[in-house]
Amino acid sequence: MVCMLWSHLGTRPGHEHVFSYVGTPAARAARLTAMFGSALHELGVPYGVAHGYVVSSLRAGAITTLYQRCGDLQRVRWYGRWDSLRTMEHYVQELPQAAVFAELDATTRAQLAALARLLPQMIRRAALDRSPPPFV
Repeated sequence: MVCMLWSHLGTRPGHEHVFSYVGTPAARAARLTAMFGSALHELGVPYGVAHGYVVSSLRAGAITTLYQRCGDLQRVRWYGRWDSLRTMEHYVQELPQAAVFAELDATTRAQLAALARLLPQMIRRAALDRSPPPFV
């Protein structure tokens, strides 16, 4: 996964968009959804509205994780750029995806945890020296 991301993003100038698929907004959204589903499939994670994660679940998941780490709704609101505290609270309270994660088999959860531990190091390295990871 890290090698795939590096091959697509590692040499990209910092000012360029990560997702720059050309087409109508609907075509871009469909392409992003397909790419997201493909990545989750490779990781062994269920995807799609009926069965698991969707792109929009990233916002609720991220905001919930941030709140669990800092416990400060005002800080979370500032990071998420929410005008309304009430709107933001709905995202923090959306935890059905936690049930999907809990239903993953132990091997998949362990692989996802290992990947999550690697990503901060890879992001720091990319930001500091833009050199590829040693195992590419």
